[in-house]
Amino acid sequence: MPAAAQTLMRTTPRQSAKTARIKVSRDRIQEVQRALEGKGYDVGDVDGEFGSKTERALRMFQKAQRLPVTGQIDRATLARLRDQIRAVQRALLRKGYDIKAIDGTFGEKTERALRKFQKARHLPVTGLLDDRSLNALQIGKRGAAGRGAPARAKRSQKKHAK
Repeated sequence: MPAAAQTLMRTTPRQSAKTARIKVSRDRIQEVQRALEGKGYDVGDVDGEFGSKTERALRMFQKAQRLPVTGQIDRATLARLRDQIRAVQRALLRKGYDIKAIDGTFGEKTERALRKFQKARHLPVTGLLDDRSLNALQIGKRGAAGRGAPARAKRSQKKHAK
């Protein structure tokens, strides 16, 4: 069975339906990689391959979000990523930026709109969902960025704030 179509996790009686492991396609892995990358996590190449960097990024995100830390794409993690991106998309749309749809995926249109927003607000134009951008969008960390942005994004903010 190809790696992209494998079931990454199996449900045990102790797991809830939300944390149940799901089958993921190469496209789903890329979607998660783009979302994590957009939040400042290092996933390596956004290639649809579930490698060690993607797993490490998922673990960091899950820990920051107080989700079960599995390092795998499960229903709860995917839902949290999509909810957060939808909040950003809604905020960008309210501010007049063109996005394709409020679909919870961090695609080219969302990234392009975020970059335009960052430029207009004289923020570092990174295309990342860093704390400064989220604050400017009036989205709390819990609502869109989640707790604990990765250190790379925090260092970048301090560097540009000077």
